[in-house]
Amino acid sequence: MNSSEKREILDIIVNDCDGILPQHEVFYITSIIYSSGLSRAGFENFITYYKGAAPPEIIFSVVQEALTHAAALSRFFWPTSKTILPQKRGERLRQAFQLDDGSPLKSRKIRNWFEHFDEKLDDFLLSYPVGNIFPTPLVHQWEKNDVPDHIFKLVCPKEKICILLGETFSFDKIESEVVAINIRAKNMFSDGRFLSRT
Repeated sequence: MNSSEKREILDIIVNDCDGILPQHEVFYITSIIYSSGLSRAGFENFITYYKGAAPPEIIFSVVQEALTHAAALSRFFWPTSKTILPQKRGERLRQAFQLDDGSPLKSRKIRNWFEHFDEKLDDFLLSYPVGNIFPTPLVHQWEKNDVPDHIFKLVCPKEKICILLGETFSFDKIESEVVAINIRAKNMFSDGRFLSRT
């Protein structure tokens, strides 16, 4: 396919189909089921492992996995690319899944924190932390106090917060959004009611 043919197809997708060809809808739906399902499983494993007194490294890892897949899910609805096709596709999917800019999945902060962990670690260590330093994952109630804490990785099950390199993230609303999207996508797939018919 040459560049002019691609451009013609792109114009049809963007102008006539609001970013997604009808025959391609199922690919987006199954991809959303995949990402939301893995994120949902991570959050469910978090509860299971916490109640089963698994080691902190395991408990933190499943929360990190859940949030990483939630970040991947977010990109379907709020693409990083500013080109027309991803932007139209994002609009179409947000409309179909009834998401707006108030969604906890929109924030890029948590997404960037996990995706650029190596760079954030460099910055964390360059700050030359002093005070209480915790280099290994922790699982317990956490409260801010007057002594500076430099927490590498922590999960607070009661508050549903995750701390990574000193930055605090709440994941309660993210989990709820992921579950809602997963259920909706599965219903779309099983009913054969894809985006154009929702």
